[in-house]
Amino acid sequence: MDLKIKGKKALVTGASRGIGKAIAENLSKENAKVAVVARNQTDIDATIKSIGGTEKGHVGIAIDLINENGPRTLLEKLKANFGEPEIVVHNLGGSLAIRDPLCSIKEWRKVWRYNLEVPIEINNMLIPNMKKNLWGRLIHISSVSGIENLGPIPYCSAKAALTAYSRSLGRVL
Repeated sequence: MDLKIKGKKALVTGASRGIGKAIAENLSKENAKVAVVARNQTDIDATIKSIGGTEKGHVGIAIDLINENGPRTLLEKLKANFGEPEIVVHNLGGSLAIRDPLCSIKEWRKVWRYNLEVPIEINNMLIPNMKKNLWGRLIHISSVSGIENLGPIPYCSAKAALTAYSRSLGRVL
């Protein structure tokens, strides 16, 4: 399939295994240059190797995006070593093993930051350039849990918010 993204720069968060790794592999098959981002450097290195390595323009960055300056630090590293992404696949997410609906507000915020705030922060930094260049793609991987309430309430509510954000942002852009 030709998605007409040859040479485009793509960022995939949560890309070291599972769905994220498969997305990175398929973007590389379309000859996009892929920035693989996750927390585990060993997994990132394996993914980079599986998609053709740094010699094909791919990069891997180990970073915990949930940290307060995580998204900004990531984009600074990308600009220095890769360039600004034109395609962003927000695959980062999960319950962080927080299952109690009566958990602390601190725990609620952690789940929401992980699933919703990080994509918003990254988008806010990248969208202006995408608009200036009249080209860009944002993909948010959500979950049926945000619609069907299948899982821990903090996670389900964060994914529901991500879906609402994505739909609303799509209308605005």
